[in-house]
Amino acid sequence: MSEVDEQTILSKIDEIRQLLKDLIGQKLELIDKIKILKNKRRELIDRIKMLREEVRKINNIINNLKTQRDELAKHRKDLGNKLKELITKLNEKKRVMQNLQPHLRISISSIKRKIDKLEWKIITTPMDIEKENEIIKEIARLERMLNSVQAARQVKQELIEFRAEIARLRVEISDIIKELKEIRNRIRDTVTCKHSLKDEMNRLSNEIDKLSEEIKKLQEKIDEINKEIDIKKIELRDLYTKLSEIRSMRRRAKEEAILKEIKKRAENKLRIGERLTLEELKALYGVLEDEEEQK
Repeated sequence: MSEVDEQTILSKIDEIRQLLKDLIGQKLELIDKIKILKNKRRELIDRIKMLREEVRKINNIINNLKTQRDELAKHRKDLGNKLKELITKLNEKKRVMQNLQPHLRISISSIKRKIDKLEWKIITTPMDIEKENEIIKEIARLERMLNSVQAARQVKQELIEFRAEIARLRVEISDIIKELKEIRNRIRDTVTCKHSLKDEMNRLSNEIDKLSEEIKKLQEKIDEINKEIDIKKIELRDLYTKLSEIRSMRRRAKEEAILKEIKKRAENKLRIGERLTLEELKALYGVLEDEEEQK
């Protein structure tokens, strides 16, 4: 192997080492990009977790509002049924009152005085049976009238109470309707907020998918670079092996040339009878031993 061959290998080694350096630099750059993308993705995932917790709380609020709405709707229905019953009873009392209306103008105290006066007359005034019977009949008529007047007053009082209760129920139902409207508005607004949060979650989820895809592509590039690095390391190792073989062969060739020169000098000394050095003896007899072994 010539110096040119060794220089060619050294140049190739330098070229591959520079290429490895560049590949490792590209790999580290890609790793840094992946770290940045992963941090961003982690932030988005944390944001989604926070939004998911907010949605859970909003769902609880919506469920509570719906429970309130259902309870109020049931209460309004119950009050509505009670109102219908009261209106039916009111109408019935009105019909009764139409028959008793004339008796409202009659004074109860006046009737009682007349009854007392007639009863006192029977007790204190002598009279025949016919006259007494007439007074008794009149007392009975007045008592019937008194009952009618009292009944009319009772019905009138019941009408007042019914109307008052109906008015109260209508006010209560009106308040419940207002409250129901407010709750429905709150449910609508809360559901709108929930949808907004879900839209945000979907948007973030799409961003996370994009980041994951980008990370995947970068990782694939890193895998390709790693494969190329492995290939170049094998090439570099082979070149170092070849370089070592070339240098070893050159070293052996140099040693053989030196040994040959020493042997030649030793042979010349032997011919002229000069004394050999230890190195010349080893060179000469070592070669002879090698020749004998080869035979």
